[in-house]
Amino acid sequence: MPKSMPFCPDCGAKLLPTDHTCMNCGADIGGRQKALVNRLLQRLDRPADQAAKPVLCAERPSPSPHTRGPLPRWAGVLIAGVTIGALLLALIVGRSRGGLQVTLFDEEVYDAPIKTQVVRKLLVGGRFSKRDLEEMVREQYRSVRARRDFNYHNPANTVAIYAYTDQARAQAGDVWVAALIKTADDREPTVMVDEGQLAQIGRPPEVKYGLTEEQRQQVWLGIVAAEDRAHAEAEATYPLPDPATSEYRQWSRDQLDQQRNRQGHLVDQLQLQYKDDLARQYGLTQEQLVAIGTEGFQKRWPIPPLP
Repeated sequence: MPKSMPFCPDCGAKLLPTDHTCMNCGADIGGRQKALVNRLLQRLDRPADQAAKPVLCAERPSPSPHTRGPLPRWAGVLIAGVTIGALLLALIVGRSRGGLQVTLFDEEVYDAPIKTQVVRKLLVGGRFSKRDLEEMVREQYRSVRARRDFNYHNPANTVAIYAYTDQARAQAGDVWVAALIKTADDREPTVMVDEGQLAQIGRPPEVKYGLTEEQRQQVWLGIVAAEDRAHAEAEATYPLPDPATSEYRQWSRDQLDQQRNRQGHLVDQLQLQYKDDLARQYGLTQEQLVAIGTEGFQKRWPIPPLP
């Protein structure tokens, strides 16, 4: 007689290894034991010589036609896979940690022999602390490192996670509130939080110099545009040769220094002119314009990309 006959084939009640009949329904087990044990072992994908030892149990479950044996191995794998997939999807698409809400804004992948790089940009909202941000970017980092779908490096050896408080900052790129950086040479990632920007979150907007905060942000964009325009026009007026060309080697050090000085003087003149125009447009003094520029830098107001 086989050593294991865990369940009655008729009613599903648990059996002792010495049972010839089911104590629950009275079914004659007899020669049906061997065939049933073989079917159970096949369901478990386990060879017969590794069959589990008989389960000696004095208590029998209540009779039920729904009683079943252990889940097959493939079912456990499927359940685990679905669970992990749901967790990763929650991390990537959007999640909430207490008051912190996270949404994927953009992700870029660079996969080459020299490195596999993932840059993930996130939008964050709600109420959160510095610790919330640090833990969140670390979770995002772990989700990226868990991926194994790259061609050259699995896991990715270069990862950057950036969190922004709005789309304008995300599009500007360099005004994140939290970031995690891991290069191919780093053993551990570096986590950073912009505490100055974090301190501004949730504060009510102020009116200064007769301008709302939204209007002052427009002045800030005007300051940045004036500086960019001044530099571009000065470089076009007094161009310097490209260091990678033969023309650069034909210039002496004195010639290069003189050209840089001409550029610098013209930049100063043009910036003063364009900022004077901007101050008059908004009815501001130069001191107020400088104060708005300082405010924009401290609050990490987004700036447009270079033309």
